[in-house]
Amino acid sequence: MHRDWFIDGANVFVEIYADRIEVVSPGGLPRGLSLTDLGSRSMRRNALIADLLHHIDFIEKAGTGIRRIRNEARAQGCPEPKFEANGFFTATFRPNPEVRASADVRSVHGTTTKVTMEVTMDDAKVVRLLQAISGTMTRHDLQSSLGLKNDDYFRKAYLLPALRAGLIEMTIPDKPRSKYQCYRLTAEGQDSVHVRLMPNTTMEDTVEDTMEVAMDDAKVVRLLQAISGTMTRHDLQSSLGLKNDDYFRKAYLLPALRAGLIEMTIPDKPRSKYQRYRLIPKGREV
Repeated sequence: MHRDWFIDGANVFVEIYADRIEVVSPGGLPRGLSLTDLGSRSMRRNALIADLLHHIDFIEKAGTGIRRIRNEARAQGCPEPKFEANGFFTATFRPNPEVRASADVRSVHGTTTKVTMEVTMDDAKVVRLLQAISGTMTRHDLQSSLGLKNDDYFRKAYLLPALRAGLIEMTIPDKPRSKYQCYRLTAEGQDSVHVRLMPNTTMEDTVEDTMEVAMDDAKVVRLLQAISGTMTRHDLQSSLGLKNDDYFRKAYLLPALRAGLIEMTIPDKPRSKYQRYRLIPKGREV
């Protein structure tokens, strides 16, 4: 209804990217209308089409589309949509940052991306957040427990980095702005909650050391307790509630193998798709 039908060879496109959706329509704004007018003034480019769509109750013909788009974006916690007009009219929509962070964490499952430790903010802040969480907590309670008053600073410096790293999760991920929304530690977060900054070391060094430990008894015991008969790596990882492949391998699987507590069923082909793991007598005694 809004496109310019006199531009030959052009179509309306909906382009989906990792971080945004762009709707591109042939033709700029109708003559006499500017970008600053959007949401307050309306002008029909194709009056006959608009009348037909209104007649079949497909549109309301009240010029409230832009206003409703902006209101809905705010209601969902999404950034303000961006509109551009330069021969084509482009509307750009970006997702709610908390939903995006949660989706990034879920997409890690089945890959070897080291999301858990690749945080891009001050690691010490995330450690403080992890240590503050007890059970499930609201955003307000978390912020208060850290003694922080600035909502935006807490969200950007503490909450979003922890979500992106897969260390915490929302209890209602499909409704990020729900008044009942709470946050809790993930399995990775529970394992990382004891990380401390040591004198003369950076947080990056400490985290790397934690990941490279030769044997963390608590993690290995959890792994041994999860094994039933012969199990694939995927089944073992799922039974422990872990999503990050690389973290599971370094913190659980390799230490148990090095300690001689579990073994591969096909030791000569460690990367075989039929590979399984099982307890050996020493592992059953732990």
